[in-house]
Amino acid sequence: MFSRLMLVGLLIFLPLSALAQNEPPEFLATWPVSPPTEEQVLEARRCDLETQAEKLYTDATLETLDAVENLDTACDWAILAQAYASMSGGFQDGIPEGARRAMAETLAMNPAMLVSEMLMYGYIGMGNLVEAPPLADQVITDVSISHEYSGIGSYVVYTAKISKADTESPVVRVRVTESEGVITEEGVSVEIADTVDPALVQALGAALTDLIPIETQFSTLVCYDNYPDWVVTLRFADGTDVELKTNGSNFFHFGGPWQTELDGQNYMQYSPALIVAMIDLVNAIHLPQGGTAAMSCFGFDPLPLDAAFQNVDGE
Repeated sequence: MFSRLMLVGLLIFLPLSALAQNEPPEFLATWPVSPPTEEQVLEARRCDLETQAEKLYTDATLETLDAVENLDTACDWAILAQAYASMSGGFQDGIPEGARRAMAETLAMNPAMLVSEMLMYGYIGMGNLVEAPPLADQVITDVSISHEYSGIGSYVVYTAKISKADTESPVVRVRVTESEGVITEEGVSVEIADTVDPALVQALGAALTDLIPIETQFSTLVCYDNYPDWVVTLRFADGTDVELKTNGSNFFHFGGPWQTELDGQNYMQYSPALIVAMIDLVNAIHLPQGGTAAMSCFGFDPLPLDAAFQNVDGE
């Protein structure tokens, strides 16, 4: 079975294309997922995924895991999902249908369980969990991007605004701190594009999938010396603004998990969908992400389940 440190390394450095591969066409849940109750949060905290997966499925094969049925609780299904993740070593060859089934049952019975440390290591790259909210069906008219990055040998900070995003020629304006242009991690100035393919902007709306309800937005660090921070605001055709943040978290090298608030409810994105769309957009505009010369990873600080539900007391 894989240790949590090995799983951290696999997720942090695995290419995003590998995280998203072999996705089935349908989502595991429709919008919206109901927020977990206090009892569900406490159940998630009590559920010792790593220990129980080792205990119950030490000698299991993928075939025997696929044959498991009729489990009683969300914790039982989450333990099965953890067994798949440990056995598969980061799902570099794709996520088995049995693992998706275990995650679907876990999500349906207790969404707080997905915010557990070990399930995040194993499954936050899975994608196709929850369909996007209806708001995302609208076109995006404007985008505001604020980015700051610090790491060994690299510091990047800028704001960018994209207007007329619902036209054939969106207008891009960028404000940077360096008078001669944005300095990339290679140390060269680049010319910022003044327009961008509107399809790349509209892809941000389609990327609002896999939003899992949480009580409180939070910041958690997994690695030293890699500190990205993003704030992105999308304005939709009806005038609604949606602000998306990484809150200084660096679970992904790009930053994240992304978090947002919709209709008074906080959510955490349980996939790299928005990251992939943002990478395509900032690369097209020639905006640097920043990069460190060295980094070391150690695991969540604080644990996401505690940080995302910090007002739920223990027993």
